Amino acid sequence: MTNWRRSLRQNAWKDGEPFAEEKIADTQQNLARTGVFRSIEVQPQPAEAETQERNVEIELAEARRISLLYGFGYQYAPGAAENRNDIFGVVGGTYRNLFGTLRSASLEVQYAPLSQRGHVFASFLEPYLFDTEFPLTVVGFASRAPIQDIDIDRVGGYVESVRLFQKDTRVGLRYEYQQISPRNPED
Repeated sequence: MTNWRRSLRQNAWKDGEPFAEEKIADTQQNLARTGVFRSIEVQPQPAEAETQERNVEIELAEARRISLLYGFGYQYAPGAAENRNDIFGVVGGTYRNLFGTLRSASLEVQYAPLSQRGHVFASFLEPYLFDTEFPLTVVGFASRAPIQDIDIDRVGGYVESVRLFQKDTRVGLRYEYQQISPRNPED
């Protein structure tokens, strides 16, 4: 069950503000952006005769918490010295709404057995870092990819916080670390 206080933080209006249809649409969009809810209904109630105040009813139905990704494909790597044509498999999973807190974690692995190339990504999203309005995303990754005649191994991660201040103003801060090394330098 989702923590209702965290869900209410997605409201686009404050108590006592004048009613605006735009705020209703913004609230629906904010709730949908979390990826936690299957259906979202935001309905303004009729205004009270004496005060002209109105309540807004929000009805939410949670989506499945776990989603799986799996498949296979073909890739052509023109920069690879050998195994340019390669099949690959991919598997991954995402757990949304960890502990009912709108947090999410995911893992994805792609691997090509002929060339031994692929990647692993693990991520975690905290939508309210230290109970503030700033989200935090933490990602770790490892990959092997061809660049010309060399396979490049990358291991690293990043920490990022991005906040939407207005509809068209987004401000972010990101720190990234990567260790990059060649795997088969023959020259």
